[in-house]
Amino acid sequence: MPIRTPSGAQLRLADLAEVRLAYVDPPQVKVRHQGKESIALGISMTKGGDIIALGKALKVATDRIERELPAGVRLEQVQDQPSAVTTLGQRVRQRADRGRGHRAGRQLPQPGAAPQAARAVACCGYTLDVRPGLVVGITIPLVLAVTFLAMQYWGIGLHKISLGSLIIALGLLVDDAIIAVEMMVRKLEEGYTMFRAATFTWDATAMPMLTGTLITAAGFLPIGMAKSTTGEYTFAIFAVTVIALVLSWIVSVYFVPYLGTLLLLHRCKPAPARA
Repeated sequence: MPIRTPSGAQLRLADLAEVRLAYVDPPQVKVRHQGKESIALGISMTKGGDIIALGKALKVATDRIERELPAGVRLEQVQDQPSAVTTLGQRVRQRADRGRGHRAGRQLPQPGAAPQAARAVACCGYTLDVRPGLVVGITIPLVLAVTFLAMQYWGIGLHKISLGSLIIALGLLVDDAIIAVEMMVRKLEEGYTMFRAATFTWDATAMPMLTGTLITAAGFLPIGMAKSTTGEYTFAIFAVTVIALVLSWIVSVYFVPYLGTLLLLHRCKPAPARA
């Protein structure tokens, strides 16, 4: 490699340093396997790929490469995530098959069913009117469905991190709907017409709920802005939670008043007569 000096002379790189093909000295990372120096190769799956299909293709590739390696060099697989996923799936299916015969009467309520039932009773008061709670219960699958569509649009995969984020958001996204339907029920009991109760719900709760939603979403901002390897995996916590919270606010200020006008008509009292 020629090098030109400021005076115009031309030298070779070999005149200034020793050039050879070797390992970095001092080494930045050293890998040993079974007490011998080794070279570690990490193969990861692309976004949206199939981990089981990756394992099968990798097995074919390693068998082909191993036949072409020089003497004394061999490939050894240290970690096998596709095999671990396959084993875990088989265990889950076996447990499901064992419990299928005696599941009736012993299965616990699904996560979210008990909170929905409690909110239905809490919203309906002592008269056990389930309609206000039903309004809240309908918003949960609606928000989750739209959240899944948003995740697909922005390329957020469905994995352990995103599922955990949905569990976190599930306890938060119902708050706006509860506030909105409770305000409607209260105003209907005070004698407001259905239209006035729905519009009052928007006027009184839309901006405070939006502020609370944005403040809660800002609490996850450090996770989303983290520039690290860990942040690359945990970004879904920020993204999914913020998407679910913003969608829950939109549903609460637009869909809940409309749904309330359909399900809460029986609570609407006639307006007091004016002299």
